[in-house]
Amino acid sequence: MIFSYNWLKDYLKGKVPEPKKLAEVLTLHSFEVESVEKKGKDWVLDIDVLSNRAHDCFSHIGVAREVSVLTTNKFQRAAGGWRPNFKFQEDKKIKAKDVIKVEVKDKKDCPRYAAKVILGVKVASSPKWLQERLEVCGLQSINNIVDIANYVMLETGQPIHAFDLDKVNFIFNPKNLIEKLKLTKNYDLVFWLSDGSVPLLFGKNNILHFQVPFRNVNGKSLLNKIKLSRINNIVCNSSFTKEVIDKEFGINSRVIFPPIDVDSFSPAKKENSIIYVGRFSQLLQAKRQDILIKVFKKMIDSGLKNWKLILTGAVDIGGDDYYQELLKMAKNYPIQVIKNPDFQTVKKLYAQSKIFWSASGYGIDEQKEPQKVEHFGMTIVEAMVSGCIPLVVEKGGAKEIIIDQENGFFWETEDQLIEVTKKILDDEKLLEKIQGKVIESGRRFSVENFTNKFNEII
Repeated sequence: MIFSYNWLKDYLKGKVPEPKKLAEVLTLHSFEVESVEKKGKDWVLDIDVLSNRAHDCFSHIGVAREVSVLTTNKFQRAAGGWRPNFKFQEDKKIKAKDVIKVEVKDKKDCPRYAAKVILGVKVASSPKWLQERLEVCGLQSINNIVDIANYVMLETGQPIHAFDLDKVNFIFNPKNLIEKLKLTKNYDLVFWLSDGSVPLLFGKNNILHFQVPFRNVNGKSLLNKIKLSRINNIVCNSSFTKEVIDKEFGINSRVIFPPIDVDSFSPAKKENSIIYVGRFSQLLQAKRQDILIKVFKKMIDSGLKNWKLILTGAVDIGGDDYYQELLKMAKNYPIQVIKNPDFQTVKKLYAQSKIFWSASGYGIDEQKEPQKVEHFGMTIVEAMVSGCIPLVVEKGGAKEIIIDQENGFFWETEDQLIEVTKKILDDEKLLEKIQGKVIESGRRFSVENFTNKFNEII
């Protein structure tokens, strides 16, 4: 299990042993520390907590208590005062039972289930300190609600679940876990999309699919090895994802590129427009539409005329603030920022645009944070079969789609993006030449090719 050194220190008074020394102490007296790795301003300790100590040491508080016994550092429950101080204002006139009902139907397997109601919650991005704590432990920040649930689990070892009060009616009816899982034995084929964990499957043909290059999820644990023995095929959406997943889990997966409905896209009469399609979010991947706006404004200020930039995509939970920032950046420039377009609008915008820009992964070290770059790049392919020339950051799955200067261009710096874009704008013959190759190479990722590849393992 992954533990943050800085987090452990928050629960210990006095000077805590350095990471490698602390690992030595734990290994000699309690649990084997399999690795110690520097991660930003923190250190990551991969501690093999024994199953008979799961009840008290599957948490940062638990391991900190263990350290306090082995060293001269006294345990402090207040976490060193680093965390922002806040209090919930409890309305004593309203009881939880007045707004929600929890009914436990199987009191043998679940003797107690507790629920607490919190009103007036705004779903948004988590503060930076919380995001960093989760990322060090191998969890991706989703939003403040999901993140705080994960944080409490890592801190205390107690899993909690957050529900939308408008959408739930609790009737808790637990079943034996093994009975639940054995239900899959009735299926000829079980296809499971991984969230970073490995399920226990009993189907005749079990396929585990990874779309995200997860790191630091304790992939090589004994439990995962047992579960993986039940998996017939492990599939990744790109060679980039495969490289990370294979290293994390100690496996040899296969690559099947995602299916793109290439026949739904086609070029139309082109306009002088540059397009990017992608979520307005900074939670999982660094899409970096802000960089595209910044570069385009530079080009306009340097004399570019009769061109426009179009940024469109869905606004994720917690992403509206980022969308509003982009609107402010684009003000008084020929830049359109369109949120939540329908599919027909997206196809039309693709068809009319000449160039596809992407800054996804810009400024990210793909070796340290592979989840923050393009895992494959579906919108790149959609743009290509629509006749747009792609100019993208040379990271992640994009390297499997584009051959530089043949069916698109790579860039690393803002100046390079400007330089390559001007090169295309100034050479109409180059633009037409690459457009033909772009459409043809994009069709490699068709639904038909996907189906043929998948039929090989079914």
